[in-house]
Amino acid sequence: MKQQRALISAACLLLASCGGAADRTQLMEARETFLKGNAAYEASLKLERAAEAGDREAFKAAVMRAEDALAYWQRAAATRADWPAARRNVERALLRVEALRESKRDSGKKKRDPKKKDEPEKEDPEAMKAPPRRVATKELAADRVLGVLDLLEKREQARRALRKAARAKRSADVERDW
Repeated sequence: MKQQRALISAACLLLASCGGAADRTQLMEARETFLKGNAAYEASLKLERAAEAGDREAFKAAVMRAEDALAYWQRAAATRADWPAARRNVERALLRVEALRESKRDSGKKKRDPKKKDEPEKEDPEAMKAPPRRVATKELAADRVLGVLDLLEKREQARRALRKAARAKRSADVERDW
């Protein structure tokens, strides 16, 4: 439910911020890329929670999904200069990837044998220098992306109507003294 709310809000912000683009195809690709970044970021968060139980593979997958989100959002931010949501998400993904790598280093320090205190800790220089991996994507048709965005908009309208009805019901029960 929380993930759906986040995706709906992101899609609504995306719709509001993408007005006025000259090339409709480019606009659709940018929206699709932005939404793929949102999905990858949410998957990273979910995998990170699974990794807290000690699942090493889930932790690796969480890092990969965070890097995927970073790559998607960087591509989306590069399409337009005036897309602050995409830029903020790039910064958010950079912080997430850095935090995950830091927690990986910290977990390696905790598991060290206390008898080997004199030996310096070995870091993996390849892991730190590795460029973000390229994301293999399957392109969605523009009508499918529009369908998802329309569905999200309908859900948001339904939520607004429910909130408005609840607000009206609460205010109807209140006695007015004026």
